[in-house]
Amino acid sequence: SPAYDHFKAPVVLPPKADGTVMYRFVCKRHPSKHVDRADYEDSTGNLKRHISGCDPEDVPEVELITAYAQGTSYSGARLRFYIVMWCARHHRPFAIVEDAEFRQLLEMLYAKTEIPKRMTVARDMRMIHAHCKDRVSVYLKVTLFSLFYAIYAVLTSRQALDGGIHLCIDGWTSPNILAFLGITAHWHENGEIRHIILDFVR
Repeated sequence: SPAYDHFKAPVVLPPKADGTVMYRFVCKRHPSKHVDRADYEDSTGNLKRHISGCDPEDVPEVELITAYAQGTSYSGARLRFYIVMWCARHHRPFAIVEDAEFRQLLEMLYAKTEIPKRMTVARDMRMIHAHCKDRVSVYLKVTLFSLFYAIYAVLTSRQALDGGIHLCIDGWTSPNILAFLGITAHWHENGEIRHIILDFVR
């Protein structure tokens, strides 16, 4: 039975007064926990009950129960998304996810946290960029159309121009002598200054 894989090799305990021989199955994940079973028992029900309480399967129903009982709404996919957005918006290096203190902080909050490697963060960022690129392109086309329409209104009726899209280019060199070029767009909309990264070239 696969249930045995959850435990270390059974240890034979001294016989009881009635001669019954017991086997002790020690949990691999939590060595302080164990299950004792008599030699005449052939059912793995008690072992499976321990497994279900020790390491429940990550199915949606169990995740909901865990979230309710422990007050957490952990999701591995959502964590990876948040890390990508954190690195992108606040200019954090991908390698920050491999800092020992950062990993200890997340594991303290939820022991089963699956922390991605820096290469995974980089791959996730490229994937999110590819997914959002077309939507950003459509959005900017609409904004540019509005801008051109405003310019046309100025030329034809001398009305004031609300604003425009400003393109910026910034280049720098990383500590390991890699040159990068960032292209960004900035504009004013509904009383707020908005900006977006159009491309990041090495």
